[in-house]
Amino acid sequence: CLPAYVWPSTQKLVVCLSGMDTTDRERVSNRVMLLGGTIVEEVSDRTTLLVVKDSPATRTPKFLVALAKGVMIATGRLFTDQHCLGNMSRVLEFVPELSHNGAIVSAPEVVDVILFQQQMKSLGIAAHGALTNTMFTITDVPQKVRGTVGDVIVGSGGKIVKTKRDEAKALAAGMKHITLGADDGDRLYDAIVFGTTSRFEGAKQ
Repeated sequence: CLPAYVWPSTQKLVVCLSGMDTTDRERVSNRVMLLGGTIVEEVSDRTTLLVVKDSPATRTPKFLVALAKGVMIATGRLFTDQHCLGNMSRVLEFVPELSHNGAIVSAPEVVDVILFQQQMKSLGIAAHGALTNTMFTITDVPQKVRGTVGDVIVGSGGKIVKTKRDEAKALAAGMKHITLGADDGDRLYDAIVFGTTSRFEGAKQ
C-alpha cells in the first residue's frame, strides 16, 4: 500500500503528457478519461501526474518542472499495461529513470526528489515549486536557451527580473535574488534534478 502522501486517496487525476507520439497519447488519454481524470497541456499547480513515453526519460522542461513541483512522474505503461490500467496504488512501479547530462538518474532518486518537494509544499515552504520566493536575472544566459531556462524557472515557482522595479519589489518582499551566468542554466537544472535548489547560487549575488 502506498504511503498516503505519495498518492492521497482523494487526489484527482490531472495528467500532463510529455514526449508521446499520437498513438501513445491517444491510448493514455482515453484511459485517463475513463478513470475520470483530466488531460492538461502544461505542468501547473493543479497537475498531479506527468506521464512520459518510456524509461529512461528525456530531461524535458516539463520533467524538470514536475520534479520542482513534487508532481508524480510515470511512464505510459501505468495506463497501458494490462495488469495495471491506471491503478494508482502501483504508481511507484512505473516511475522512470532520467537521462541527465550523459548519466542515468535512477527511479528511486527521482522518487526521493518528488517526495521531498511534496513535503516542502505541505509545510508551506515551497508552495509553487522548488524555486518559490526566488527571483532570477537571466540576461547573461545565451539567447538560444534563455526562453527555456525562463520557462523552467517560472514553472518551478520562481520569477524573472525584467526591470529594476521588479527587482526592488521582489527584494522588498524578501525574495532571494540569483543572477545566472552564461553556463548556469545546466547547473540550475542539476539542482532541480537532485533536489538541491535551496543551496543553489548563481554567478553573483
